[in-house]
Amino acid sequence: MPNPGTLSALIAVPVKLVLLEMEYHAQYRTARLTTSEILGIALFNILWFEFLDKCRKLAFPSTLFFVGERLVNHTIANIRVIDRDTCGYRCYLDHNCVSVNFYFGENEAEAHNYELNNSTSKEFDKGLVKAANFVYYGTKNFCAQSPCENYGTCQSGFIRKRYRCLCASGFNGHDCEKDINECTNNTHNCSRNNANCTKIVGSYNCSCNPGFTGDGHICQGKILHSLSHY
Repeated sequence: MPNPGTLSALIAVPVKLVLLEMEYHAQYRTARLTTSEILGIALFNILWFEFLDKCRKLAFPSTLFFVGERLVNHTIANIRVIDRDTCGYRCYLDHNCVSVNFYFGENEAEAHNYELNNSTSKEFDKGLVKAANFVYYGTKNFCAQSPCENYGTCQSGFIRKRYRCLCASGFNGHDCEKDINECTNNTHNCSRNNANCTKIVGSYNCSCNPGFTGDGHICQGKILHSLSHY
């Protein structure tokens, strides 16, 4: 099922797409598509790109395969496995994994230790050390150049752009390059009628209007007392 953002796109994008498709088929095709057929094509395109954003592809080239070596100081998980066949698959499932250390031990029949790493020897060659009974596997890390801005988390191997960014709160865009303006977008939680919203980097501040007190999220009016003289 598409997420709420996709549903919003489903409402807005296909309207223009339908008009363009109808204009094209009216001018250049004798057999025209019906509106329902065009909407079906638009829906397929949206869901297809949604699928591509979530689909991951990892490759472990032979040039990044080292016997008797191990990448240290970048391990994010330790897993016990029976054989090496499951190693790449477990890295694929952990979206922050881009390389693995496989410890095969002295007894091939026993369970083996498998370390998931969030970096590769390409970025930290000094972290690749000699280690008996270890095998290192690396992938091409498309997050190596730190493309995500504003403290976004990069995850390598996602097909459309080869990486994706998980943005910190207050930012969006493919590389988290856009600072969301909660004040103008009216997505803040300041007191709606009694406070002022001020934009700051990655967030916003709320302050009560003159005549009101509170933290900006909840503002209460001052009680005015008057004395009458007779």
